[in-house]
Amino acid sequence: MRPVIGITCRRVTGARPGVTEYRLAAAYIAAVEEAGGIPLLLPALAVREQMPAAVCHGLLFSGGGDPDPRLYGEEELFPLDSVDRHRDDWEIFLVQQAREYAIPVFGICRGLQIINVAL
Repeated sequence: MRPVIGITCRRVTGARPGVTEYRLAAAYIAAVEEAGGIPLLLPALAVREQMPAAVCHGLLFSGGGDPDPRLYGEEELFPLDSVDRHRDDWEIFLVQQAREYAIPVFGICRGLQIINVAL
């Protein structure tokens, strides 16, 4: 059985009035498939009772905007237009759940920053 790899994606608001979209570069999906995995996109959910621990064999935290500096005890020294606290909170939750259930994690750029913030 091929492993299922959960991949976080970015939330986009304002591209179309009243519509929230979740996006991910196709290269993430292709890389997981080429490595023999089955990619499963994980949009930032409002309900955080449990993550798909029973479904995912690993988690890939994708790149994107900077995490909110307040999450690691810093102030915003200049305006950051790409901070998405909803995504930050969701991904921190996923890292904590992955640790609890011993699910391997891998972070790319922002994803690695979130892993560090969460731990």
